[in-house]
Amino acid sequence: MLIVFHLARHTFATTVTYANGVSIETISKMLGHTKLATTQIYARIVDQTVSREMDSLSAALSGTSFSLNGGEPSTKETTN
Repeated sequence: MLIVFHLARHTFATTVTYANGVSIETISKMLGHTKLATTQIYARIVDQTVSREMDSLSAALSGTSFSLNGGEPSTKETTN
């Protein structure tokens, strides 16, 4: 019975919440953990989450160029 309960917590944390965009901090509160490291054991990162976060990052950075000389990020096109 204990194994079933443990598996249910892993499933809830990984596939029901984390894979659907719920933050690790919120999941930690839902599971009653006091340490985020404990939640990270339950909510393993799944490929779907990595893919979604990379797509989000790509969209956020789209059209942005960065200067390597310490300047501020810019949305202007640069030519070399």
